[in-house]
Amino acid sequence: MKQTNYQLFDFLDFDTSLSSGERLWRACRPTDIQEINGDIIITVPFQQQNNSNEITEDKTVAR
Repeated sequence: MKQTNYQLFDFLDFDTSLSSGERLWRACRPTDIQEINGDIIITVPFQQQNNSNEITEDKTVAR
């Protein structure tokens, strides 16, 4: 692996050409917290990020 000093490629081990279809999903703020029979249920939506060098959300894909 060639080091690029960029977290998307080095830490997350994404292909530097961004052509293999790998996508990054980012956790958003929790939208709901419930207690059911003593268990805590937290609903956390995820947002797909654009397939580019910049980590920005892809607003064409629903959470």
